[in-house]
Amino acid sequence: MIAYKFLAAGAVAPFTGRRWPIPGSTGPGAWLVAEAADLMRYGVHACRTEDLAWWPDDELWIVELGTRIISGAFHVVAARARLLAQVTTWNAEGARQYASACAWRARDLTLEALQRARLEREACALGACIDLVSLEATSTSIAGDAPREEPRGLAAYVAGAALRARQGRYPEASLHCAHLGAAILGSKVGAERERAWQSRWLAERMRLREFAARSGAHASAV
Repeated sequence: MIAYKFLAAGAVAPFTGRRWPIPGSTGPGAWLVAEAADLMRYGVHACRTEDLAWWPDDELWIVELGTRIISGAFHVVAARARLLAQVTTWNAEGARQYASACAWRARDLTLEALQRARLEREACALGACIDLVSLEATSTSIAGDAPREEPRGLAAYVAGAALRARQGRYPEASLHCAHLGAAILGSKVGAERERAWQSRWLAERMRLREFAARSGAHASAV
């Protein structure tokens, strides 16, 4: 099975600190094998395209999973895996674009909520923002001291996402957008919906199909 893996810089697993063998001129990296019997807890974790937004880190790799694969809610686990190719479109610029996309996504969701509440003045002000600086300032003004579950208060999530996007902090920018989704629907379903949107954005903008084809992933199943 072909999947994806976010790693810290240098192909290091973010939770265990284990360094993955990287691909060389002769082919994929060596297999990383789980040694514990409890596969779900101690196996090699990876993600499907729909899981991408839950696990962002410095590097994104295409991985091949060996046999004994278990599907979790937001990841997959295998007894062994190896790196096939690095997705080079996920870099500092790609992360910056992702953070910005989350901020503008939060703006659009809040704009719709303001319009539904017939708060036209606030909606017009939010819709007129042209950059992250104006988006943060305008959203902060609209939110004021309003509770975050109210239409005006939702703008606080936009302000947070815009600030984090300006700082290049993509995990926090995407998290603000997910929290906004939960606030709009009043349940975690809203957050999961936004994570799904973010995952689609990553898969499309990072051209994952193209990288998988280049790596020969379609022919490397075991």
